[in-house]
Amino acid sequence: MDFQENGLLRPGIFELTGEQFIEAFCKRRKAGSRRASVSRERSGSEGQGGVGRGPRAEDAAQGPALRNRAEEAQAYLDRWEERWADTRIHGTTKRQVAAMFAEEKPALLALPVEPFRYYQYGERTVHLDGCVEVDAAYYGAPPGWISRRVQVQWDDAHVRISRL
Repeated sequence: MDFQENGLLRPGIFELTGEQFIEAFCKRRKAGSRRASVSRERSGSEGQGGVGRGPRAEDAAQGPALRNRAEEAQAYLDRWEERWADTRIHGTTKRQVAAMFAEEKPALLALPVEPFRYYQYGERTVHLDGCVEVDAAYYGAPPGWISRRVQVQWDDAHVRISRL
């Protein structure tokens, strides 16, 4: 075997660039190699840094065609889920995913109508006027809690004041 022909100095030592290695590999395997071309297209005019009719503006102008693409994408995902995702064997349980979901589905509850609320928490002191300050607003505390440290829980719609 001629090592120089394949880019080898001696058996096991390569001195090739990546491109030379791929060409030598393809030659040895009697396969053709194709070079990838990189496209450098821009939306809009060059001088405006991409401002103008970009891909999103074109999609908005297409209207129903965009909707059809979304439906096609959903159909593709449904087929993929049916053929691949549901039929795979779960790594931990060693059971088919679709069969496990069918067993668990009756126990699942409906999603709540209202989204989960994320509350903020903090400690406050009840002022002399009987109010607690939360986000630059004042909320009344029960009588007799003046100067007491309280726990406050709040979000956009509710404020809860409780003892520590």
